[in-house]
Amino acid sequence: MKLTNQEKINLFRIPLFVFCCLLVCFLLIFQRSIIRAGESNDTQILINQINDQVNEQKIKIDKLKEQSAIYQKTIDQKQKASLNLKNQLSVIENKIGKIGTEINIKTIEIKRINAEIEQTQLQISQQNAGISQTKQKVAEFIRLIYFSEQRPLWQIILLEPSFSNFYNQLVYSEILQEELQSSINTFQLTKQKLEEYHHLIQDKKEQIEQVNQNLKYEQYDYQKYQTIKKDLLTTTRNDEWKFQSLLAELKKEEQEREAEIRSLERKAKLRLMSADESGEWLQNSGKNIVLSWPVPLRKITCYFHDPDYPFKKWIGEHSGLDLRASQGVQIRAPASGYVVRVKDAGMGYSYILLIHNDSISTLYGHVSKFFVEQDTYVKRGDVIGLTGGIPGTPGAGRFCTGPHLHFEVRLNGLPVNPLNYLL
Repeated sequence: MKLTNQEKINLFRIPLFVFCCLLVCFLLIFQRSIIRAGESNDTQILINQINDQVNEQKIKIDKLKEQSAIYQKTIDQKQKASLNLKNQLSVIENKIGKIGTEINIKTIEIKRINAEIEQTQLQISQQNAGISQTKQKVAEFIRLIYFSEQRPLWQIILLEPSFSNFYNQLVYSEILQEELQSSINTFQLTKQKLEEYHHLIQDKKEQIEQVNQNLKYEQYDYQKYQTIKKDLLTTTRNDEWKFQSLLAELKKEEQEREAEIRSLERKAKLRLMSADESGEWLQNSGKNIVLSWPVPLRKITCYFHDPDYPFKKWIGEHSGLDLRASQGVQIRAPASGYVVRVKDAGMGYSYILLIHNDSISTLYGHVSKFFVEQDTYVKRGDVIGLTGGIPGTPGAGRFCTGPHLHFEVRLNGLPVNPLNYLL
């Protein structure tokens, strides 16, 4: 079959038309790439600026940590020195300075994490733009491949003037296939990176929540030591003799209270053991007792034998846990027990003492209100009173550092670490 001259001309127009279409498509892709690259560069500039801010904040935090370490060194030196008013005020003032520094650290830390979140959000925007660009490339390559494959093989063979052109056509088709696969791989990697960024933002938000919580604790401690300093200066009127008199008085009060508690425990156990019903109850309660938390656990502000206990050199080791609790929180019995003592000292130190078996008892200090009476039994979870601790309010006592519950566990009359018994 012979082709007319016009048919031959029409057939040769096809490669030219294909070439023109491919050229236009490539130009469109190139143009969009330039636009996207410009937008990406703007985003990258912002990311770099935020990164500079984050680095500056890290430097500030490092300097503040150095200052905090200096405060702590001074505190350690003064605590080892003789106990007098001057040294004690220096310890308190340095603790106030250290806590103030820690507050600044956490404030900057929050700003730093927020900046990192903003940086990550820009990176997400950058990745989304990349995904959009890759989708467009994939679509263009698919169209090009589809268009180039519309010509039948016989047409390419017959109409290409040389084998070289035929070979180039095949190579071009393979290049399109490779570019398509490359774009698809890029798309998958970008999506994976995007998921990582979203997880990173969630982690950063959780960090901010934790730092904010710690910041509140630091602000509470800052106010606590300000109160201690104020009360100390008010009580002693900056007089060393009055300070030493105050120490002697506080030590005497602590010794008398400890002697009273031990005596009450001993007498109550003897009385209970002599009664059939209660004696059987005590024996069956067992020694390996597990205690519930008497108030919802928010934070332990002072641990058993805590080295940072502010009154350690005044009256001795801290004999329990100080549990963060607002004024008026319900105190619940951590296990079934017998109410040995309900000590309502008015504006002084008020407490409740429970016996749980023949060896374990618990004490609750800074109680502002009582819901139990002496010589009665309580069950685990019963409300026995309300927390106190705000200076100058019922049950707080002198030099109370703020609202909390002082909780002791006593084994055979001696304070032990409550954390060994709490569930």
